[in-house]
Amino acid sequence: MVDFWKEDWDRARNNLTKWWDLEGPAISVMSPKNKPRADLPAPERELPFCQPNAPKIPPVTGSGSNIIPVPEDPDTMWLDPALRFKAAEYRIANTFYGGEAFPYFDTHLGPGNLAAFIGAKPVFSESDAWFTSGMSDINDDPPLEFDENNEWFRRQMDIVEYGVDNARGRFLVGFPLLTENCDTLASLRGTSGILMDMALYPEAVKRRVAEINTVFSEASRRIFDIIKDEDGGNCYSTFDIWAPGRTAVVECDLSAMFSADMFRDMVLPGLIEQCEELDYVMYHLDGSQCLQHLDHILSIEKVRVVQWTPDSGRPGGGDAKWYDLYKKIKDAGKGIQAIWIKPEEIDPLFETIGPRGVFLQIRAANEDQARRILDSAEKWYK
Repeated sequence: MVDFWKEDWDRARNNLTKWWDLEGPAISVMSPKNKPRADLPAPERELPFCQPNAPKIPPVTGSGSNIIPVPEDPDTMWLDPALRFKAAEYRIANTFYGGEAFPYFDTHLGPGNLAAFIGAKPVFSESDAWFTSGMSDINDDPPLEFDENNEWFRRQMDIVEYGVDNARGRFLVGFPLLTENCDTLASLRGTSGILMDMALYPEAVKRRVAEINTVFSEASRRIFDIIKDEDGGNCYSTFDIWAPGRTAVVECDLSAMFSADMFRDMVLPGLIEQCEELDYVMYHLDGSQCLQHLDHILSIEKVRVVQWTPDSGRPGGGDAKWYDLYKKIKDAGKGIQAIWIKPEEIDPLFETIGPRGVFLQIRAANEDQARRILDSAEKWYK
């Protein structure tokens, strides 16, 4: 038996399950670890795909056997499973995972890489990845179909399979951030292109969303079958969530650019269809311009939790500005994931909206501070 790199993982899984069921809180606190869990070589510079919400672990300067060289070519950096795994392993070994935080190997190939499986071409940089258009005509291009031999699906699977083979029970392997519906179409057609399509060819857009749902279903099932744990569950990239069943985050960031009526007609049916085959679903609500769609999102029965990401430059998720938003979500019978929480915001937030069904994501400066935060918050689990 290999020890999981989190001693209280049984408690964390139990609390995360209660959070999904609106029966208790989930408090995730991460920090640099006082003493590394293992003596591992370090990458020579920070890499962009290692559990993005975890604290930054300074690279080690110098040369020798304790340094992992990072290639200058971004494509090689993003696509080398061994390099990605070694960099993640080092970061995990040097991170304290407190409360409901847990270690996992992040496998994503950029936000929304489902588009790469059906025609878009990834473009990698030292800090990010995006996708170039892969559909010339919303009406006349061939149907979007899943192909297990697609180059980018195979590269994705190479990273996932390498992670499972080498994690060896010490930590989980995350489900990649595939994305779906009109966000995937935006990658295929370009943002201006898909917005024009929605206005001029709404039925074609709906047909393409249905095709994307089928591709998502095929690709995600194959990935899930490899990464699922002994509970039949999985964790999900970027959002640091786990559930004891097939778990995913759904979204439509493009909806910041169109009306609630268009969301209802173009996005909602496809989201409902996609959610039906999932067990645990969180909706990623990104920025104030998307708040106009909240009522439609709350109407989706299979969405259990809404994750709120405030706009850049606005108060973080623990600010009193968002209390009414959280109350509305909870009154609809949904849970919440609130991010960028300051330690001093925990008690006022829970005193106002209650702890049940609320996930707080907190980053501490060091392990000692993280433990103090958790000790102070223990009363909210009772």
